[in-house]
Amino acid sequence: MCSQTFYWLWVPLIQDNLNKFRQYWNAHTLQKSKGKKNAYGFSPSNMLTNPTSIIATARDCSIRVNPETVYHFREAYGGEEARDTAFCFISREFEAEADGVYVDLECPEIILPTAWSVFQQVVAELECRALAV
Repeated sequence: MCSQTFYWLWVPLIQDNLNKFRQYWNAHTLQKSKGKKNAYGFSPSNMLTNPTSIIATARDCSIRVNPETVYHFREAYGGEEARDTAFCFISREFEAEADGVYVDLECPEIILPTAWSVFQQVVAELECRALAV
């Protein structure tokens, strides 16, 4: 019960925080660094998407990928269904049960400061429901 609840709560929370950090980091402005020849005053995202706008002699080293080719590779390995299965850490049944408990708890906000408390409440309620069956 605990391990599935762990995956139900913590994996999405950690992924959300990683996504937020990536967005912040790629958008922050680089500062001048003494002794470094790297560009500064721009964000990493800006430098990656349009390097010649920062330094005229910069080379665009990005790799162009044909979306149709990617689609065909994905389909050859099972498509979206296979992808969803590979990234699913809990059963659909458990997810529905945990979601129900979460709603019964009036959907408390799941953020880093509250996650442990929500985790404990969900586990306790799931265990109570399991004993009642």
